[in-house]
Amino acid sequence: MCYDHIVSTKPRFGDKNESYRRSLLLKKVTPAQKAEYNEAFVLIDQNDDGSVQQSELLKVVNSLSSDENAVSFVDGFDVDQTLTKEEFLAIMAEAEFYNLFVNTFNTLDVYNSGFVRGSDINRILKGINDLISDENFSLIQEVGGDDNLINYEQFTKMLLGTKL
Repeated sequence: MCYDHIVSTKPRFGDKNESYRRSLLLKKVTPAQKAEYNEAFVLIDQNDDGSVQQSELLKVVNSLSSDENAVSFVDGFDVDQTLTKEEFLAIMAEAEFYNLFVNTFNTLDVYNSGFVRGSDINRILKGINDLISDENFSLIQEVGGDDNLINYEQFTKMLLGTKL
């Protein structure tokens, strides 16, 4: 699922705002998760130079999927651009949190309607507010009023701090 999230969101590598937002998420992962991301990085960084080039990323994408979206994701990665280890770890952290938030949403969506009430979201967020910036928490409370319905895409974007 991490792979699917990365391909679907098409992260902009080198974007300072995205990098900063992801670095905050990386600080929240456990040491075990970080070790797992490091292992994946070592497998992808085939020339062992501490960064991932387009060619290395393309090999991984081709081995995981024949989906055209995945290939276009790598095509958007500049040939001269590299992905640092820290950027890679942060992207993996974002994908991990995305999966956590989708699972949380699915738990709240007891009728499998694709929507949850804002009041339900506000109730559960009180338990995970340390994962969410004050700015995003305020936005969630505003959007997640008692009678508002929120779909999973809005929910995860609000929690990850991405644009709605």
